[in-house]
Amino acid sequence: MNNLRWKTPTPNHSGTNCETEINECDSSPCQHNGTCSDLLGHHQCQCPAGFLGRNCEVDIDACSLPNITCPPKTECLDLPGGLEYTCRVPCPQTLQVGKTF
Repeated sequence: MNNLRWKTPTPNHSGTNCETEINECDSSPCQHNGTCSDLLGHHQCQCPAGFLGRNCEVDIDACSLPNITCPPKTECLDLPGGLEYTCRVPCPQTLQVGKTF
């Protein structure tokens, strides 16, 4: 009897005998400086503060967080890059060219 062993190719292995596990972190899937962990057949991203999603692709709207408040008569403006925001005085609804307010 022959001692040959057959392996079925899988998407997470490569090589002549499927002996090499593919490192899913090689393609740098984690965005915004997320940390990638190579697991068997998939990856996992540890996202920095202000980002979430499978690949840290979602920038959290800082203004939607309950602990973010702005002074009266100002509005919160979410900035790109994580939990960055600023409070600003909103522009008047209508502006006329040449008119002083």
